[in-house]
Amino acid sequence: MAPEGRRARKRRETRDRIADAAMKLFLDRGYEATTMDDIADSADVSRRSVFDYFATKEDVMFARQDDFVVALVEELRKRPKDEPWPVLVEHALAQAIADAISPENVAIDKLVIDTPALQPRRQLKYARLEDAIAGALAERTRGAQARKQAVLLAAVVVAGFRIMASSQTVVARKDVEAAVTVGFREFWRSLRGFADVGLAPRRKQRP
Repeated sequence: MAPEGRRARKRRETRDRIADAAMKLFLDRGYEATTMDDIADSADVSRRSVFDYFATKEDVMFARQDDFVVALVEELRKRPKDEPWPVLVEHALAQAIADAISPENVAIDKLVIDTPALQPRRQLKYARLEDAIAGALAERTRGAQARKQAVLLAAVVVAGFRIMASSQTVVARKDVEAAVTVGFREFWRSLRGFADVGLAPRRKQRP
């Protein structure tokens, strides 16, 4: 990875400052009651600067979750080239969650879940996560069939991730890997049960 230049670093720092200020306001006042002007004032930047980095208030709200997608892709790319896909995704996901988990991020995630206006964007978050995982897996292979497998596994993994996330169980950073492992073991067993039924011989339906 190329070293970060001074201009890129300053832009990242400004973006992070805006996002950090916004998260504090969202948690203190609520999403609906916070304006882009409030965010600009709290971050000590102009309103125009906020819009230079975030087109909408929703974009600011989901800044940390968008960052999670980027971090997960980086973790996927670090895994050994010969590692089985389900294993590498499980390890990468556990590491990305461990790096991202914090009381503030957990509170923000709960706020998103509890805010009806944010549900469409929340669904889009999962779609983007699915696309990112499929893309990272596709980088490791060639051929149309393998790419289809990447898309399928990404959809399955995100479904499992959503089930775990919906439980809203907060774990300590050191416990994340174990929690992800247990969660996915249960998920794989459930899928295997469906597969056993789906692959069983079919009985003819009565006329």
